[in-house]
Amino acid sequence: KSDSTTYGITTVSVNNNDYVSAEFKNGDTVLFTVPADKLYKKKATPEPAPKPGEKSKLDKMKEKAKEMIERNPNLTPEQKKEFESKIDQAQTPDVIKTILKNAADKGKENQNDPSKKQTITDNKNGGNAKKEKEKEQKKEEDKKQKEQKNKELEDKKKKASYEIDNLNNLTTDEKKKLKEQINGKGTTEDPNGATTPEEVQKILDDAKNLNEAHEMVKVGELPFLDHGTGKDEDKALNDILGSKSAKDSVLTTLEEKIKDGSTATAEEIKNALDAAKRQNKINKTNAKAAANAKLNALEQEITSAESALTDAQKTDDVKAKISAAKEAITKAKNTVNSATKPSQIKDALNIDATIKDAKDAINTQVSNAQKNNVKDPSQTQNGQLDDEKKKQIERINNSNLSKDEKEKAIEDIKAATKSGDPTAIADRALKAQKIKDALEAIGKLEHLNDAQKKAYEDIINTTDAHNIKDDDGKDTGKDDIDNALANATATDTAMARLEELKKKANEFKDKADGKYSKLTNSDDDQNKKKAFDGYLKDATKLTTADQGDAKNADQVNDLYKDLLNAMQAIDDKVKGAGVSTDALQAEVDKDSKLKPTPADPNDSTKLATPGDPLYTTASKEKKEAFDKALSDAEAALKTANDDNANDKKPGTTPRTPEQEAKAQKAVDDALQKLEEARKALDGVNTKLLEQQIAKDADIKANVKYTNADTDKKQTYDDALAAAKKLITDLTTPSAAGASTPQYGDITLNTKENKQKALDAALKKLQDAAEALNGRAPEPTPTPTPADVDKTDLAAEIALDSNIGRRMSYTVSPSDKQLAYDRALSKARAVYADPSATQDDVNAAVEALRAAARALSGYGSVDNDVNPLPSPLPTPVPGGHEGDSSHGFGVNDNAPTTVDKGELNVQIDSAESDSQPGNAGNGNAGNAGNANAGNTNSGNTNDANANNANGANSAAVNAAVENSPAVKQADAQVSKAQAALDAALAEAKKVAADPNATQAQVDAAAQKLSAARKALASAKAHAAEVRASVRAQVLKSGVSKLSKTGSNVSVFGLLAAVAAAGAAFFVAKRRGTSRHSNN
Repeated sequence: KSDSTTYGITTVSVNNNDYVSAEFKNGDTVLFTVPADKLYKKKATPEPAPKPGEKSKLDKMKEKAKEMIERNPNLTPEQKKEFESKIDQAQTPDVIKTILKNAADKGKENQNDPSKKQTITDNKNGGNAKKEKEKEQKKEEDKKQKEQKNKELEDKKKKASYEIDNLNNLTTDEKKKLKEQINGKGTTEDPNGATTPEEVQKILDDAKNLNEAHEMVKVGELPFLDHGTGKDEDKALNDILGSKSAKDSVLTTLEEKIKDGSTATAEEIKNALDAAKRQNKINKTNAKAAANAKLNALEQEITSAESALTDAQKTDDVKAKISAAKEAITKAKNTVNSATKPSQIKDALNIDATIKDAKDAINTQVSNAQKNNVKDPSQTQNGQLDDEKKKQIERINNSNLSKDEKEKAIEDIKAATKSGDPTAIADRALKAQKIKDALEAIGKLEHLNDAQKKAYEDIINTTDAHNIKDDDGKDTGKDDIDNALANATATDTAMARLEELKKKANEFKDKADGKYSKLTNSDDDQNKKKAFDGYLKDATKLTTADQGDAKNADQVNDLYKDLLNAMQAIDDKVKGAGVSTDALQAEVDKDSKLKPTPADPNDSTKLATPGDPLYTTASKEKKEAFDKALSDAEAALKTANDDNANDKKPGTTPRTPEQEAKAQKAVDDALQKLEEARKALDGVNTKLLEQQIAKDADIKANVKYTNADTDKKQTYDDALAAAKKLITDLTTPSAAGASTPQYGDITLNTKENKQKALDAALKKLQDAAEALNGRAPEPTPTPTPADVDKTDLAAEIALDSNIGRRMSYTVSPSDKQLAYDRALSKARAVYADPSATQDDVNAAVEALRAAARALSGYGSVDNDVNPLPSPLPTPVPGGHEGDSSHGFGVNDNAPTTVDKGELNVQIDSAESDSQPGNAGNGNAGNAGNANAGNTNSGNTNDANANNANGANSAAVNAAVENSPAVKQADAQVSKAQAALDAALAEAKKVAADPNATQAQVDAAAQKLSAARKALASAKAHAAEVRASVRAQVLKSGVSKLSKTGSNVSVFGLLAAVAAAGAAFFVAKRRGTSRHSNN
């Protein structure tokens, strides 16, 4: 450095002294010298290379530079993009600095450019930058998600390919094709294969189905399908079912679908596989059923043979062998039920040796008995049969069968030639009504086809009706009748559901623009169509009465499931028929009435009900079991109805066939348990005995009781007391810890014993009543003065028993009845009074006639007849209603015994009268009954009628029915019937009224009793009129009828009829009624 004045540097030269420093001169003057270490800059150390994964300093500088450009608000997006592109191409930091400077300069320039003003404003507010940043972020996220999905797809493909490689039943070619579907063929047409994980999974599922199909067609994999080999499992299956070896068609179909070169789709293969599995299951069920049937037959054979042995013949050795046989049978049943192959079932049936040992032991005892005890008939086989017959005849005689039914059963038992037959005959006879009811119930099942009905009817018609025992030998209380009826009911329910689904299926098929109509010609759609059409055809055939097979409930339900699956395969929104609740609803409705119910205080229409003796006389345990079953059934019914209602709502998810089947099973189980609980009730019907007890007041008011021998009266009183106590014991629950009540030596602990006691009590009470031997004392003739004539008085009193007089009395008001009763009582007193004067007699006659004339309808019922009085008058002791000769045995107005008991008896009796063939409903008034009345004692009309040619009967009938006398008698019957109907309706109303007073109950009972009696009298009168008129007609016309063989003129016969009618009434008025006291 020079201290001299500087004029500026003119030259710089190397110092010649060291040749490294530099001299700065002004002319020749050295101004200053710069040493070498100050003159030259050292070369920079090279930047180390970046580590793997790290960015270089240049790259980092580029990122910062681009960020600076991005943040510059004065640049447009296009300018930013341009400068950032240049930075990407820069090779040195200086170039980057230059680019940054240029960018900054461009920004300043833009500030003065009006066209860029809005862009700069937006940039300063962050709008465009933010949008661009979000756009870039989304783009980056989408890229990452796509990469992730591609990775998952590739992982899924690798895993699926690996699983396919390990499906050992697939061929190499099948594996290759399936993996190509997953991974693609690498060609332009199919570079990548499946594009979603779902596609990959479906291909894998198809591969597994195909692998399983290959496995299933192997011998032994579907063991209950016949592979047509005729050996091993095939032979065992055919031996069990008694069939010939032939390859199952479902197996052939499956093999066709999976063979090399097959064009079957995965869906077709799956359907064929499912069909094969289903048939295998059906064959399995049938094989087990056949095996169990054989075992049951063996068990029954052993049991029957054992029962034929006497106690002495049942030695320890025999017992041991019988026990071994039964154990072998039980073990075989368990093996059969758990078997997975036909050979296991066949092996289980191989117990012949054990069975033979038991049979031999039994036969040895029988043979020994025959050899050693020939002199003792009771020890021979025939002797044992005779003993069995004797026991079964005793069962029949002690039963409730009618006389004819008993005679028929006993005749069949006596004709039996084999041991066990008498018992079977007795079982069927004693269950004849049960068999009849079951057949009737099956006949009423509306949904069974003809073959199904016949199958169940055949079971019932051929059963020996013995009770079935469980595996422990315990009586189940059920027989073939119960099982057949239960199975028939279940099948009927299944058929009802199938019929409903069939309707839906047809609507589904015929719906315009429906899913079915839009099925294409693709293999998949055509397979769906074929399956649906096939199942619909099967359902249509099965539900056609004269075409369907005898399929059981399970088989019908399988078809329902197949049809609904086929429908839902076409349209997943299709809904099934729902759960059938008709049978359960009917059972609940019926069984609810068995229980007594209180009146509803909030609803006057809901009256108290007494319940049914079947329930009220049942034991506590049976009632509780029934109550629970009824409650469970009501809950199951509500659940099913709610589910059905929900299923019908639009938009709800359709139930699958499996879900519907589960819900239907819950309903069917509830129905079965309720039916079993009802049948298990050990109550009995006490109504017949109660009705007989209710007749006590009538009986004791009658001379047959009042004048009976003391011992006869005591026998009746004892029988009555015992009967009343029996009703109390049956209807009153026993206190806790109390002993079970008895009737005589019969303990009331079972339904059978209760019924036996009821029958015995009823018979004892009826016999005691019949044995009463009281008679009315013979009246002592009263001497009457010769100048007093009582003839008219006697005749007028006798008219009291005339049907017309009694009809008139019945329909008259109470004041007229009372006046007549008093006049009649006075007339009888005068007639019996030996000191009565002629004036007394005349006055009594006139008074009685006047009272009779005052009665409604006097002289002719064709007059205006008033309805029965309400309430009826209280009977006057000794008067008309008190006459014990009137209506005994017709249950007339006896006083009420307890509460509404007498009223209920009258109602029951009135309704019973109306049944065909019952008392009070004879056909005397029936115009079609040509022979009515011809069996009267001393009447020769039968012979006369038989002399008439059959061709003439129409003319005779016409003549009789056109008779004025017959018509008048029929009119009386009609009016009496109308009066009874009115009285019955009123009685029912009073009986149902919980607030009815005792006076109202008594009045209704008396009114109904009087109406019944009047109707019975009217019908009897009509029968007498018709018989008399017929006799006169035949008498007048028989000669012409028998001689000519032609029809006699109706007009001629009518003339005879008119005369006959007149003669009849004259005779009735002149004669003395058989009901008269005189």
